[in-house]
Amino acid sequence: MTLSLHQPATQMDLACCAATTTLQVWAMAKLQLRLGPSWAIRLADGEAVMCGGYIYRDEETCDAWFMASPKASRHMLGIVRIIRLTGIPEPYRRAIAFVTTPEGRRIARACGYRYLSERDDGMEVFECLA
Repeated sequence: MTLSLHQPATQMDLACCAATTTLQVWAMAKLQLRLGPSWAIRLADGEAVMCGGYIYRDEETCDAWFMASPKASRHMLGIVRIIRLTGIPEPYRRAIAFVTTPEGRRIARACGYRYLSERDDGMEVFECLA
């Protein structure tokens, strides 16, 4: 099935991807959507299978975020290709991603991020250089 990139992501895109998230994750994603560049990857019928974006951290670094719908698993190779082609936006030279699940770890690595450390709360920190 054909995937297409749309910028910026919309709250409707987030809603398509939030079926299995908690209210806390939904609230955070709605905020992240407004804090920096965002995008959605949609199927040919317009349904979003993932949303993501970047949030300012400092002059060289941004935080990367990612939210996927349950349907994303069937399209992960295409999603990863689009993410890698999209790259980190200017003027950032580095993106940091915080990962909490084995699936997130696999996606981060596939997208070119490398493991940095684990925080005290168990969240893993990954980095990607532009």
